[in-house]
Amino acid sequence: MLLRVVRDQMARRPGLLCAALLLTCGLILAVTLTCSRAKSVVALAHPPVRFLSPSVPVVDLFLGQQDQVEKLMEDSDVSVLFYYAPWCAHSIAAREHIQQVALHLTNQVQFVAVNCWWHQGKCRKKQNFYQYPVLHVYHGRFGPIRYKGPLLAEYMESFIRQVSAPLTYLPSRSALHTFLSHHEQGVVGFFDFNSSPQPPGYITFFFSALHMLRKDPQGVVRFGIVTNRDVAAGMWVTEDQSVYLHRRFNTSLVFPRSKRNFTPENICNWVYENKESVITWIQPIGQKSHALEAELQKGPALLVFLPQSPLSASQTLSEVADVALQYHSCLADSVSSSVWSPSGSVLSEPRCCKSMHVSANANANVKVCEVCVRSAWDLEAALDSFLRRTLPTASSVCSNTQRSYGTLHHYTACCRTLTHRLHLLLEEGGVMGLHCRTNKTLRFYALDSRLAWPLAQRLGATGNHSTHSHTHTFTTIVNLRDETHYVLQDTGREALEQFIVNFSAPYSPLHRYLVGASEVPPPLSLIQEVTTQSFRDVVMDTEKDVLLFYYTGWCGFCTVLNHVLLRLARLFQGNSTFTVARVNVGLNDLPWEFMVDHLPTFLFFPRHRKHMSVKFPENTRATLPNLVRFIFSHSSISPQGKAGPKALLEVEFRTLQGEVLSLQRARERLSQQLGALWRENRRLVLQTREMQSHNAELQEQSTRLEMLYQEKSRQLTEAVKRLQELAEASEDLLKENSLLKVLLAVLREKGSRGGAGGRNWDEDRKQDVS
Repeated sequence: MLLRVVRDQMARRPGLLCAALLLTCGLILAVTLTCSRAKSVVALAHPPVRFLSPSVPVVDLFLGQQDQVEKLMEDSDVSVLFYYAPWCAHSIAAREHIQQVALHLTNQVQFVAVNCWWHQGKCRKKQNFYQYPVLHVYHGRFGPIRYKGPLLAEYMESFIRQVSAPLTYLPSRSALHTFLSHHEQGVVGFFDFNSSPQPPGYITFFFSALHMLRKDPQGVVRFGIVTNRDVAAGMWVTEDQSVYLHRRFNTSLVFPRSKRNFTPENICNWVYENKESVITWIQPIGQKSHALEAELQKGPALLVFLPQSPLSASQTLSEVADVALQYHSCLADSVSSSVWSPSGSVLSEPRCCKSMHVSANANANVKVCEVCVRSAWDLEAALDSFLRRTLPTASSVCSNTQRSYGTLHHYTACCRTLTHRLHLLLEEGGVMGLHCRTNKTLRFYALDSRLAWPLAQRLGATGNHSTHSHTHTFTTIVNLRDETHYVLQDTGREALEQFIVNFSAPYSPLHRYLVGASEVPPPLSLIQEVTTQSFRDVVMDTEKDVLLFYYTGWCGFCTVLNHVLLRLARLFQGNSTFTVARVNVGLNDLPWEFMVDHLPTFLFFPRHRKHMSVKFPENTRATLPNLVRFIFSHSSISPQGKAGPKALLEVEFRTLQGEVLSLQRARERLSQQLGALWRENRRLVLQTREMQSHNAELQEQSTRLEMLYQEKSRQLTEAVKRLQELAEASEDLLKENSLLKVLLAVLREKGSRGGAGGRNWDEDRKQDVS
């Protein structure tokens, strides 16, 4: 409809159509000329350059040539791919470390660095990385195995060496003992290479070790291989192509090949389902991580900060591992023949209450640890309940009950003479032994002090990061549920055992470690700042009444009450028996009896009666009169040092009087402001009216001037016409005057000839005149 109307209008007015077309063409031409003259304001990116040093044996594909990576990987058994971005600070920091590792492993590993940020490179188009740098390790065609540890040379080199040699060869029982003792979790495979050059299951076991590095980049689970039957007999394994899982607390297991397919994925899943953890290593990855928080949520944790050396074969965890094993074991003085203890003790015959290999003979008597309890009074009840639930038809005899009790030694009961039916039930359930039940809740964790020393300092460790983190250790127990932690000041195994015993005692003699502000706040004249160290000296002063204000930096309501606290301090200024103080509970820990459940909070500590501290009511507004009434209702002071209700009324009256005076002053200021605004408004109205009248006069004068201008223009036009006419008449007169001059000259000549001639001249003139 709109197009039809436009078409009709254009048909009626073709001139308008032509004008519109010309205007459009002119606009297009102007825009084209303008754009052609504009310069590009976006600068092209500079072409990338080599990121790593040319002297380092690393192939730097700084143009992102992802297609050349596979060709380079074909020449080496182990390849390391370092994906980087040239602008990334983490990539720049890791560059020196990757070059150092490449110099150490140049004869064993192929190192390739790829610029995965260059927009014209194929790496940017194929890979989808959300952070840099990324380190991938390949063992032949198997990979990628991504490295998630700290980007330091020693840690990266240790991880690459594990990928290069995922299996540890164990030629003797001493090597087997060392392997199981030095590593927290060990998986050993027995393959008889004498019967076959390469047993069928060996490649599967080899790839299972590589698969485990994907799940466990820290290398907690280590894989070893045994080729001698005598060495395999030391871990109760006699069948070829068996995979043995070493456990310290429960029965060590053999992979059930008859029930599960022998694949790398199944072996790794089986290990993760049945592995035990004595001490868990927590390694920060250099980013925001919730690994430690997730572990602390499980219960009380013993954190040991140790200087770890990834490339060193020596272990500094031996004493802590022995204590952890003793803490979690039912019996502290026995280790079964299927378990190698960190101290190296091996028993000749199996004993109960420790893990052991269950005999394949169904008629043989089997001893298995069933129940571990902490109290002698609960022992019989626990046994009766367990036997009725587990062994309803079996006749069992429970003996070998240990009677010495302690935190590191539990009461235990061992049930023996298991029936054939129960043994079959155990085999059908896929369980080679029953778990040892205990109610111990303390978990053991180890952290590398070289990486996590700032955390140790926040928990109470002394010394700076540059000196103490490489040599000293630090031990603490953190109970996240109770928001407490305890610090071990001494070192050594005996001190560690006593530390655990004191923590587990019903009435623990340990003192909660209080974290306080490191910097002492500057003294204030009116409000005194309290810290963890000065709390007892300031608040517990028996000669002063103290009003303590609890606040934090993130509490918005606390900031609102600052002016009320300041006015209260000014009101009691000069009173030596009263102190207004505040404490930042976000930076300073306090004893439990002096903590509060919400913020902000006021607590009043009267003198001579500090144990009768009173909390300001939560349902009362924290105003100055309410706070003054609260103080005097629980103390015997007044601004003049006198007691009684009169002083309270005087203070309230003075406060109200001050508030009324403040309101009057505010009212006067508001009235003055309103008066000034009214006068200003009146002045603006009058000025507006004057400007309107003046504008009307100007408009009228402008109209008159325009009319006068038109009249003068008309008169000027007429005068120009007259002047033109006069000019034309003047030209005619000039012509006539010239002719007369000629005639006069002729007449004069004739008059000079004579009188006759004069008479004739007179006649001729008369004739001319006529």
